[in-house]
Amino acid sequence: MHSRTIPGLDAIRAAAVTMVVLYHQGLPFSGALGVTLFFVLSGFLITTMLLKEFARMRTLSLRNFYRRRSYRIFPTFYVCWVITMLTMVARHQHIVWKQAFESFFYMADYGRAFLPVAQQVTFPVGISWSLAIEEKYYLIWPVVLLALLARSVSIGRNVSIVVVGLWIWRAVLVFGFHVPLSYIYNAFDCRADALMIGGLLSILIYRRSVPNWLLCLIAKRSLILFSLAAMAVVTIFDLQHAEGTAMYLAVLSLTPVFAALLIAQLMFAGCSPGGGLSGASCDTVHRPDLVCDLSVPPDCAVLHRADSGAPCPANSDHPSDSCHGDGFLLSDRTAVYAHAR
Repeated sequence: MHSRTIPGLDAIRAAAVTMVVLYHQGLPFSGALGVTLFFVLSGFLITTMLLKEFARMRTLSLRNFYRRRSYRIFPTFYVCWVITMLTMVARHQHIVWKQAFESFFYMADYGRAFLPVAQQVTFPVGISWSLAIEEKYYLIWPVVLLALLARSVSIGRNVSIVVVGLWIWRAVLVFGFHVPLSYIYNAFDCRADALMIGGLLSILIYRRSVPNWLLCLIAKRSLILFSLAAMAVVTIFDLQHAEGTAMYLAVLSLTPVFAALLIAQLMFAGCSPGGGLSGASCDTVHRPDLVCDLSVPPDCAVLHRADSGAPCPANSDHPSDSCHGDGFLLSDRTAVYAHAR
């Protein structure tokens, strides 16, 4: 990549922020959709970063990962927490210190999960519940991903099983144990699927697991309207106001899927299929951030460096900093995805 951002993903991030802010202002926007977009995008970006590191180093430095996450999140969050507490004390507002320290230790998701909805809005620094979910994901996922990569198992299949398992887990909690929906909405074990779906999208892209015809279909700009329409429907059936428990669970499960599809479409929108679903019609399209080579013949997995044109043979026995034996081409300046199935 020429930069560390992918055009289009910033738009998703901005839209998510806007929806959450407007929702908290009492306007008719889906804050739940905004949060889900954040989860999927975070899972995608974190997994992509981890896969790139593994391609370069053949391992993951968990110590460096946790240090980077700590430097990025802790200072801002704890300054915000202290200022909030001091402000509440200065205004003589009642503080439930149990809830305040649940926020402090990134347990606000479970702290809110066991509260009635009416009490969740008074939770000190209650907005940290979504950050608490992401922090647990950051803590667990790198370890799991490293174990999967080291064993050379089918990562995509295993992650898909976990996602479906989480959907079943939510249904069992609701219909089998009659767990309140406030728990389903707030708790990490019931919301981790959105982060995992974002991670799954990254794995499918970087492990070359998307069929040619599907990638060409995703690349059709007109289908972005489908994803946007799906997002509009989700906004109507806001997760916190969906009619009926079954509808609530369905929306909760499908929203991250549509979000991941939208991310993929925005990434590959520059790869014009040109006139059909055949791989031959999908020519290489150069963009500053992405080279999408869909004209590679079957059984010929070749990645090309966008800055030099040098081929990077798949299954190389001598991976280098820019070329990995699994067929990745990972450069700070270029992202290349070539599919050859």
